[in-house]
Amino acid sequence: MVSQLEMADKGGAIYCLNSSPVIKNCRILENRANGESYPQGTTEICYSYGGGIYLESSSAQIINCVISNNSASSSSASSNSAQAYAYGGGIFCDADSIPIMVKCTISDNNVRATASAQFGNGWAESYGGGICILSSSSISLSETILSGNRSRVFGNFDIESLGGGIYSKGLSLILKNCIIDTNEADCISCDVADYTDIKGGGIYSESSSLAIENSLITRNIVDPFMSPIGRGGGIYSSGSNTTIKNCTIANNKASNVGGIQTPNGTTIYNSILWDNIPNEVNGDPVIYYSNVKGGWPDLGNIDENPLFVDVDNGDFHLNDDSPCINSGTSNNAPDADLDGNPRPIGDGYDMGAYEYLIPILSVSQDYINVEKKLGQSAYTYLIPVMVRWHGRRYPTIPG
Repeated sequence: MVSQLEMADKGGAIYCLNSSPVIKNCRILENRANGESYPQGTTEICYSYGGGIYLESSSAQIINCVISNNSASSSSASSNSAQAYAYGGGIFCDADSIPIMVKCTISDNNVRATASAQFGNGWAESYGGGICILSSSSISLSETILSGNRSRVFGNFDIESLGGGIYSKGLSLILKNCIIDTNEADCISCDVADYTDIKGGGIYSESSSLAIENSLITRNIVDPFMSPIGRGGGIYSSGSNTTIKNCTIANNKASNVGGIQTPNGTTIYNSILWDNIPNEVNGDPVIYYSNVKGGWPDLGNIDENPLFVDVDNGDFHLNDDSPCINSGTSNNAPDADLDGNPRPIGDGYDMGAYEYLIPILSVSQDYINVEKKLGQSAYTYLIPVMVRWHGRRYPTIPG
């Protein structure tokens, strides 16, 4: 475990330069990269990078790690002008880094930039509460959770808060079997102007390639009070090639475009876009065999309540009467769902991150023991069983 360390500028806990580390089974908690301001002419400037991990020209493997409650923060104050830049509350990747992350939890990390100028302008830019990827870097995440991360800025002139969960301006960003939930991009005490950007509560991507498969993007927020500039509560993508398949994108929020802001060339299929506020999607994507609230004109789409199990508690599995069951397409569909269950189950492929499971009944061992003691037929009594449902067990007594 690496915890409660503080470094100036770069890498609160781990700093990697021109290396290929394997970081496995580690807990990286409550570390800080705090920028130190310096004068440049009449301007005070401050930078910080990677509250938990800093990667530069490095190909890291990060496996089964918890990266939580780390922060990268920059603060600059001047009577003339001030600039503050903060990158990657949990992880920062730069200069052709190619990290691979598997089975990690990246949670409750913060990136924060504060610029205060008494008589001039305050520039504040904050990128990637959980992860920030820059400069031709590529990153692949699988079976990874990003939750509760935040990008926040304080300033009065040029303001950017981008990517509460992930900010990517690299070559490619690949997410497979991931959960991006309850992340936030916001600003405090900011003037709303043409040069203010608050985007990508869950994911902000300018990567040339963005691919998301079998993933949840849910309950992320772009500051709803920053109207009309808050865009992409779930995803903001301006890259040239975006593909989203078998994803559930639901209950995200922004002042403008709650679900997905997409570029031309985006393809979405076998997915659910539902109850994003104020709308599901903006742009001109090709969407097919998906459930889109309000409807979408392409092939195989529906507009019906997906009937999730328990939205309030973050359970986006499908209930047994969901219209998304057997309504997807087999075309390029993944072989398994977010839980690792095979696709398809039943008569066809399901929409969204989860395949609906037909309940499996099995007689419990406790009943078998009772039957032996009584020496009676099993049909004489009510039989206690266990129902396996979405990989969980619920006791029930059938009649």
